Amino acid sequence: MADRTLPSQLNQTTRYGTARVDAKAMEASRAKRMSLDAVTDGVRDVPWTVLVYGPEGVGKSSLAVDMDNHIHLDIEQSGNRLRTKKFPTPTTLQEVYEAIDVLFAQDHPYKRLVIDTIDRLEALIFQHVVKTAQKRPGGSSIHTIEDFGYGKGYQIALDEWRQVVARLDELRTARKMDILLLGHTFIRPFRNPDGPDYDRYTLRLNDKAAGFVKEWCDAVLFARYEETTTKIENRTKGAMTGERVLCTSRTAAYDAKNRFNLPELLPLSWRELEAAMQAGRTKGGA
Repeated sequence: MADRTLPSQLNQTTRYGTARVDAKAMEASRAKRMSLDAVTDGVRDVPWTVLVYGPEGVGKSSLAVDMDNHIHLDIEQSGNRLRTKKFPTPTTLQEVYEAIDVLFAQDHPYKRLVIDTIDRLEALIFQHVVKTAQKRPGGSSIHTIEDFGYGKGYQIALDEWRQVVARLDELRTARKMDILLLGHTFIRPFRNPDGPDYDRYTLRLNDKAAGFVKEWCDAVLFARYEETTTKIENRTKGAMTGERVLCTSRTAAYDAKNRFNLPELLPLSWRELEAAMQAGRTKGGA
């Protein structure tokens, strides 16, 4: 068994920096919280994190219009013509942090934060990483995220993503705010180890960041136009019905998941999605 002896003092990293804390007091506090008396049973109704991604123009930003008590962090400015409560458009990562911290520290009526889009947020993260590196000795050669070499820039950016998510988790825990992330797609070739390769829709983020963000979210939903196919003289033709849908489970064409027992397809409507999520929670999905 590992030695559980703690030093009398140790460093603890907080959102405001590193502080010296009393190890015995911390262990005593942890012991009180982690007791059998604190064990709960059943579904916890906690704020959710949902990612909706899809091609341009499918209506991702419009999804937020019907949300009650939400505020829009519109990095992409795609919501300029939408009737939503909005922060000023952030132009730096620091301004994104400031918006999140305002929601954490000040009284307000908002219950949901919409970040539109996370690919534009990643561009601000890259900008911040590059500018920070330029201020250090030898940093004059760094102009893009690629200039770090061997994927190091993307790893540094991933650390910044962890900071963003940590602050959003503080909003969820302390202010009980739901988080809706919106994102765009790439079409990328997929190397299939079990058969022929094929193309897939993927989240328009660096692969490391995409995996981290998707893992964090309670639901990853793919937005698309509904399509049908018909055969005419031995040729298959595709056609769109005009209906917009949310796909809730993974297929060969895209990633999706959910913890709400959602049906395979939903209309691209906030009211429909919210009702389905609530029904799934009642059944013990999330």
